[in-house]
Amino acid sequence: MFFKNHLSLLILLSFISLSCKPAEPSPTVKKDNNWPGNSLVSGEAMPDNPVNTLNSTEKDTEDRYYQDPTDPNDPNVKLVPKIKKLWTSKKSFPQYSTGLSRIALQLKKFKGKPVEAGSLSSLAAKFGIVSPWMAQSNVVASGYEEEDFVKKIAEVLTAFADKNAVTHYGFAIMDIDDKGKKVLAVLIQTRKITHEKFYKWVNLGEKIYMKGTMDPDVSKLEVLITLPDGRITRTPVKTEKGTFKFALNMCRANSWKGKYSIELMGRDSGGPVVLAIFPVACLKESWTFENRVVQMVIDDKMTPAEFSKKVFESVNEYRKKNKLKPLVWDKTLASISEAHSIEMCKKGDIYHVSPVTGNPANRAKKAGLKSTLVAENVAMGPTTTSVMNGWIRSEGHRLNLLLKDARYGGIGACMTKADGSVTWYATYMAGTW
Repeated sequence: MFFKNHLSLLILLSFISLSCKPAEPSPTVKKDNNWPGNSLVSGEAMPDNPVNTLNSTEKDTEDRYYQDPTDPNDPNVKLVPKIKKLWTSKKSFPQYSTGLSRIALQLKKFKGKPVEAGSLSSLAAKFGIVSPWMAQSNVVASGYEEEDFVKKIAEVLTAFADKNAVTHYGFAIMDIDDKGKKVLAVLIQTRKITHEKFYKWVNLGEKIYMKGTMDPDVSKLEVLITLPDGRITRTPVKTEKGTFKFALNMCRANSWKGKYSIELMGRDSGGPVVLAIFPVACLKESWTFENRVVQMVIDDKMTPAEFSKKVFESVNEYRKKNKLKPLVWDKTLASISEAHSIEMCKKGDIYHVSPVTGNPANRAKKAGLKSTLVAENVAMGPTTTSVMNGWIRSEGHRLNLLLKDARYGGIGACMTKADGSVTWYATYMAGTW
């Protein structure tokens, strides 16, 4: 019989409107003559084989670059046709991912308990995946054979696909004791870009070339880069018929060595959307990972008001850590945020542009706020920690948390429970008037 089933996910979006200032993404983006700035990104012509342009003579390895091919030696591959046969959704069957399955294998020691979204994101980079958010479903069972797990995987994928877009999945079936108890870990993603393989780190004088395509509903593309010292640059990238290409030139001098965080941000019908978040490095010695994977603690006993206040306190603690004044809680912003979260809760999706209330600036105006600055972050997640850490990890969301000119803030939340899973929908707004 099945003992436990758990599904959790984290998805984030960010928005900013500046009505009386230049169209900069955030006043916190600083520039001076001692850092590379927007010159990090260029739209130069691609070499015929971008991953074979390195000057180094060291041996190339599979873990040197970002890619997610299906490994023919992957034992799960033989189960994919069986899973597809049981697919009942009218939507397209998702693509199997060896990379996601390798991540799922790392979760064995948790014996079916979910792990923090940030831990999954770190593992994603380690195993060559750039798409930022993934859902996790964990099932603990005893006395079941392979065919039973195949049926369960199909059920999990179909249930998720009926509510959300699913493009990729991976899984691992693992023994967790010597009495026949097993755990099934399924990881699910919605990817809005595809890309050719590219290197995770380079040596001095070398560039990282990235080339790919975006979903038809995605327009525009920006590259946000966090430098090793924490400063951020933001550069628009030209796209042509849904394709993009650019070079990262962040390893020109020894003084630029270190680890960089890259975020690709696009725009779809729901407003700004994060397409990818991944680290790259100048010099191999900078390519380091924190191997600690943390178990998730579900926030299912809190009221929406308590959840909102806890996240707001975390925002101000983060601002204080970055030497910024705390935001003043504003009832109107909190009320707008709560209404938007409840709307997203009912639809089972997150977005900035509502078919009912418009974008965040529209919502603020309708509430009577004459604001010169309106910023909004939204998220779906199981805990206050996963929501806050997700915002901090994303360059665009972090900028909205650290707006220097923002004076007021508010957060609203809504929770849903289904099949043992908890999902919080959270909206953060900041403004100045």
